[in-house]
Amino acid sequence: MKKITTALAGAILTAALAATPASAAQIILNSSMIIGNTNSAGANGANVVNQQTGAVATGLGTYKPGFTGLLTFDLGQAYDLGRIDLFTSGLAGFSFLAGNTVGYNGWGSWHLNGQTNTATTGTLSADGGQALTAQSFQISGAEKYRYIQLYLSPLTPAGIATLDEFRVFDREVIPSAVPEPATWAMMIMGFGLAGSAIRRRSAVFRAA
Repeated sequence: MKKITTALAGAILTAALAATPASAAQIILNSSMIIGNTNSAGANGANVVNQQTGAVATGLGTYKPGFTGLLTFDLGQAYDLGRIDLFTSGLAGFSFLAGNTVGYNGWGSWHLNGQTNTATTGTLSADGGQALTAQSFQISGAEKYRYIQLYLSPLTPAGIATLDEFRVFDREVIPSAVPEPATWAMMIMGFGLAGSAIRRRSAVFRAA
């Protein structure tokens, strides 16, 4: 019985400490954050930030920049970027860059300059569903960045790059060391069971 009680106390303590997992917060983008939009077809970059929450439906706004496209966003403050989710009903190659300085190109558009970090690159697969599935990519680097730049390119010489939605998340963070009420209750129960087991053990020793 003593062994069972001790094991149960340990299990409760372990569960309490692991009760609150790490989480990543989404950085909600909007069209006013777009400070650079360079493409070969005058595509509307705002289309990639019009479904920031919930399911992403195809056909509600697609960014098709022709041969190549480049979007620059000002996040308003520096973030420790952790992941991007891209949704597409077509095909595209992409590069995602981050930095803390931008320069004006003279054509109504701002682009990254100075020291930049190519956080991730990859290839997007076509999704034929009505509700698009996120294609997630982890971001490398440990610095915080205010400006981000997404560069789209076609996969074939005659192709067109396509993107339906673009979401950004900060890096997963460890929650506060102050437990929530439910976690406190689990910890107190664990300590109580452990204390009870110790008292019984002491009583047995005294009786002996």
